[in-house]
Amino acid sequence: MLDSPRYWVENWVRSSLGGRDPSVLGKVIVPLLGGGFQRVEKVLGRDVEKLDNTLHTIRVWRHRRLPVSFVALAGGPHYVEVLLALACAARAEYILGLGWCGALKEQLGLGSVVVAYAAVRGDGASENYVNPRFPAVADPVLAVELHNFLRRRGLEATLGLVYTTSSHMTENKLLREWADKPILCVECETATLYTIASLLGIRTVVALVVSDSLAIGGLSKKTTDSATDSVLRYIAEFAAMLSRSMSQSHKDIFNTT
Repeated sequence: MLDSPRYWVENWVRSSLGGRDPSVLGKVIVPLLGGGFQRVEKVLGRDVEKLDNTLHTIRVWRHRRLPVSFVALAGGPHYVEVLLALACAARAEYILGLGWCGALKEQLGLGSVVVAYAAVRGDGASENYVNPRFPAVADPVLAVELHNFLRRRGLEATLGLVYTTSSHMTENKLLREWADKPILCVECETATLYTIASLLGIRTVVALVVSDSLAIGGLSKKTTDSATDSVLRYIAEFAAMLSRSMSQSHKDIFNTT
């Protein structure tokens, strides 16, 4: 599926992990899509350990007690491909993404959260992997479970459809084009991630913090930062629950064989 020369994929993996074995990442990966380089340690503190690497655009942390890792990436489809190379090398089973988006609907306030059940493939990159008619969808069970989990924690979370673009400077065009369609927001990574992860058999969902609004105008760094901290904390909690559930399932299988 990842059709680059083997040495190129291995170089990305090795550089991202500082030469460590990819198994250090564990079975659950939490990527911060398009930023968050200072946020993982700020929010999770001593629960995580930073892995040194040689790259400026990718940072990796592993949980000290659980088979969970956190990866902060520069934005765009190219870095999603690198993330998926890491996930393949680690044989990850889950990806729980955290990203940011621009609202296309007035009802989405700054700092609210969209859990994307699917994405319109305007990214361009995913077409290199599969026919454009192939859907970019989240794992349906994960999407509903994460949405409900965030709602129970008191967050303003909406389950919805998003648009992925590879262009940062044509969003007003998207607003005019999709204003009367049920697309909640625009961002730059989700369709690429959903399409390729689905082909690789990795269960994936993305939660997007509304960082600006194309519908009513405006942005607020303070509001976005506060919401991002909360979502990251809760996704880390959700990832911990997943990893413990996986561990228990493996024990049950072992005990019945």
